[in-house]
Amino acid sequence: MGKTKEQIEIEYLKRVENLRASTHQTLIKQALDFVPKGMNLAYIAEHYFGKSRSWLSQRINGNIVNGKPCGFTEDELVIFRKALRDMSHKLSVIAENI
Repeated sequence: MGKTKEQIEIEYLKRVENLRASTHQTLIKQALDFVPKGMNLAYIAEHYFGKSRSWLSQRINGNIVNGKPCGFTEDELVIFRKALRDMSHKLSVIAENI
């Protein structure tokens, strides 16, 4: 028996959402590619999230944990943005006072 128009639309929307999520994760990873080289991920994870370095690394890299790919929730992205801005501000203050 064929699928209904509604079932086809639902499947299509799920595929589009999966593609969007995958693309978003790739963009995050590319944008943060320099972070492991230039900043201490353990400090960011512990100080801003109360988590381990591996927890943060798993989300940046989209690792599979418990059978599912990791990623940042919207709330975690907000925290991460604030953390990077906070660190940027602190570095700017230090640079101005050298």
